[in-house]
Amino acid sequence: MYFFETIVNFDVILNFNQLDIYFLIPIIIVMSVLLISCIYDLKLGIIPNYLSKLLIVFGIIYNVILAVIFSNYYFIINAIILGTIIFFISIFLWKIRFWGGGDLKLFTGMAISLAYFSSPLFISLNCM
Repeated sequence: MYFFETIVNFDVILNFNQLDIYFLIPIIIVMSVLLISCIYDLKLGIIPNYLSKLLIVFGIIYNVILAVIFSNYYFIINAIILGTIIFFISIFLWKIRFWGGGDLKLFTGMAISLAYFSSPLFISLNCM
């Protein structure tokens, strides 16, 4: 039993603190918007602009709030850089007709909303 406990630390897996709630909010919102956009895309063949705009605006506001709470503006810088990179990659994929413009905007909104997952700051904050 001791060997198994050293491999899998259940205290780390099951320990939810206030910091985890801050990072669960955008996951829930992004998954909800993705579900709604999937339904629209399957039924109508388009992704409405307001869903993409909602993700982009939410991502910007959310990263500003995180920057103020943690007094670290790396959240905003990381969201801008990652959003720009994903935007240009998505434009390239749109130009070669790999996917449509709605996907471009949706992926940019997802990148801005979930930008902190790609940063080393997320790993250091989650280890607190």
